[in-house]
Amino acid sequence: MAHLGLGDGPAPDDPRGPLGRAGTDLRAGLPPPLGADPATAHDQRVPAPTATEIVDILSHELRSPITTIHLGTKVLRGSGSDIPGAVRNEVVEAVEEEAERLYRLVENLLAVARHEGDANPLELRPLLLQHWIIRVIEGEVREDRGLRVRAAVPADLPPVLADDGALAQVLRNLLLNAARYAADGMPVELVARRPDARTLEIDVLDRGPGFDPSERELLFEPFYRSPSAAAAGSGAGLGLTAARRLMRAMGGDLRAEVREEGGAKFVLRLVIAAEDDEEDRQRTSAAA
Repeated sequence: MAHLGLGDGPAPDDPRGPLGRAGTDLRAGLPPPLGADPATAHDQRVPAPTATEIVDILSHELRSPITTIHLGTKVLRGSGSDIPGAVRNEVVEAVEEEAERLYRLVENLLAVARHEGDANPLELRPLLLQHWIIRVIEGEVREDRGLRVRAAVPADLPPVLADDGALAQVLRNLLLNAARYAADGMPVELVARRPDARTLEIDVLDRGPGFDPSERELLFEPFYRSPSAAAAGSGAGLGLTAARRLMRAMGGDLRAEVREEGGAKFVLRLVIAAEDDEEDRQRTSAAA
């Protein structure tokens, strides 16, 4: 078992023991959780947002980064060499941060729209997670200096079937979601494990306020934000929706669990690649 701590903060205890077309019911395309009674899942849903509500949410989430980028570039262009270095750096950092925020919002919008109702399955290839996960985490830590992650990834994990770009988006969404609600000074925890011969799971855990068990499926509804999430700050409520739809497009799934000790756990389930899939990957890599 390889352990990696990225960012500082106290060591945690062992973690193992939310665009479709305007006017359309964006939530209708989301299937009930595996093994759930469709009637029960339907009863748990909140009313779908109206077209006006969708526009209000998106305009709010788009206006802030666009305004920062627009004004920041005007300051940099208009002030020229007269702007103090410290101020210039501050403006550049603000533009970069808001550009990244805007990019990720658009990424999530596209994922939700493309994969509504489990449409458009992704092209999957065998992927070894051991080093790949660490590279994704390191990239996120570089982008967000406040992000702290502690990962436990076994060195002998078998390859899984995945689209590495889609899986990276899922992992980014979950890490940022967890970091947003984590208790001060507590890192996000990530644990990869193999629960059975056919699947591999990745747990993303936090020590935040968690959620009410009745919200377990609502969390994955487009534009839904739990009361605790709404109190913590703004957001479109698309990150978890995009994450689940991408996981299902890869033949896997994503579920949410309440941690007894406090906080939330999101579990990614991936399908382990068969031996012939891995042989095909090796032949393709050799030919390239």
